[in-house]
Amino acid sequence: MILIEDRGYGDSLSTIAVPTLKANDIEFVATSTIVSPDDSGNFVADGHFTPAAFEKIARAVLKLLGNDMLRSPGMLSPVLEQAARNDGRMQ
Repeated sequence: MILIEDRGYGDSLSTIAVPTLKANDIEFVATSTIVSPDDSGNFVADGHFTPAAFEKIARAVLKLLGNDMLRSPGMLSPVLEQAARNDGRMQ
């Protein structure tokens, strides 16, 4: 599961969801632990993450998924594929 925390909301989603996720052994990535939702430098004008922030998040998602996903062509989004290539884990 990916908890995507928007600009200006801090870690409010994590505060609500993480205890339940942990109690049920559900693996997750919270974007607020990777890029600060309170730092406007992590976002473009329309509110989406910057390419650099997306790549940091993608690397965390790849780590959560493990390398098995890298062996399945077409299973990753273009952002995840690019992060894997930049990490040297995908050619």
